[in-house]
Amino acid sequence: MFYFGTGMNGYDLFPKDTGPDFTFTPILKPLEPCRGDFTVLSVNFLQYGGGHGGDYTFLTGQVGRKQDGSIVNGISADQVVAARVGQATRFLSLQLSVARGTGYGGNLSTLSWNQNAVPLAAENDPHLIFSRMRN
Repeated sequence: MFYFGTGMNGYDLFPKDTGPDFTFTPILKPLEPCRGDFTVLSVNFLQYGGGHGGDYTFLTGQVGRKQDGSIVNGISADQVVAARVGQATRFLSLQLSVARGTGYGGNLSTLSWNQNAVPLAAENDPHLIFSRMRN
């Protein structure tokens, strides 16, 4: 799952047609050799978020950060999947980001939340990520 915190041009992302033979848009064109290996979901929106607070709600569908600053969240979609298929992989899940840690309380560095609504720290150093995977 990918999150575009500053937004993107959806007109060039989402295909005009549907089904397995959809026409690739300019943004998706580099992925054309991978046709059949991914799904583009469109017409989705955050009921509780968007804008600068969307990072807290993106994968959870929860309220996220309330106006009083308190944070109310739940397990994120990636961790629901990780709980089902993660046992078959070396790592239950990997959280990757452009910033290390969680960023909890400010702009998040992670979009992953465990079953106790605790943010899971992200890693941003490719050397550490690959070293961890190699060992």
